[in-house]
Amino acid sequence: MKHFLQLVVIFGLGWVSQLYSPWWTMAIVGALAAFLFHKRKWSSFLIGLIGGGLLWLIPAFMANAANDHLLAQKVGLLLGGLSSTQLLLLTTALGGLTTALGAWTGSAGRYLLQNEKR
Repeated sequence: MKHFLQLVVIFGLGWVSQLYSPWWTMAIVGALAAFLFHKRKWSSFLIGLIGGGLLWLIPAFMANAANDHLLAQKVGLLLGGLSSTQLLLLTTALGGLTTALGAWTGSAGRYLLQNEKR
């Protein structure tokens, strides 16, 4: 249950932060969520990967479908001939990795603070 709640927090805070902030704030969102929920590093990493990936995939897919994949095809040509599907997967991977690395950092920070108190 805590995994799902952490995923919801990442998704909710990430959605709001992406409206008003640059793309890299997803790392901060992932770090805050992992720090608050006190999960192991790999667990936080995977939750951040799923949450950030979905958060970037859904709007990218909606925008891609809204213009009949034309923009994604043109950008894909600029990036070495990627198809629109490959471009969506690349976007998902970048968003997921950004959030996952932030979550791993937050989990490691929580671990360091707990061991410092002992």
